[in-house]
Amino acid sequence: MTRWYRIIVGDVTAQPNFSGGEPFEQAAIRLAEAESRLERITKAERDYFLEMHDRAEQGAGGMSRLERLVTRFEGKELDYEDEDVLLMFAENPKGNAFHSGAARVLARSSPTRPAAMRKTLKTLQRYRRDAESARRTALKAWIRAQT
Repeated sequence: MTRWYRIIVGDVTAQPNFSGGEPFEQAAIRLAEAESRLERITKAERDYFLEMHDRAEQGAGGMSRLERLVTRFEGKELDYEDEDVLLMFAENPKGNAFHSGAARVLARSSPTRPAAMRKTLKTLQRYRRDAESARRTALKAWIRAQT
């Protein structure tokens, strides 16, 4: 937030004063907070969309579930909430029947299912729209404070 405050004020050494101050400074702080929030949410939305794209590309590429898992988790630990991981455990013919059934149930509620991922993306898009609205409001207040 301090970085945005310094950009808005036009002083590279400026520090925001949260305890009162003049209306211009308070408007600049609100605008800096709004810009910072919008930047974080936009980055989160973009990263999530890229993850969705990578998953869809792997699925459309004709890769087997095991190949997708090896590609996705190369050098990382398995994510036991991942739909492909759970389905792999569910389809294990040598596994315990209880564990296979439990993995099937968990796979239906996995946050990496396409429907769940679309829902999360819609939530992120709503957060971004809210942040854009807050930025517009803060910008109007900042412009009024300058005059």
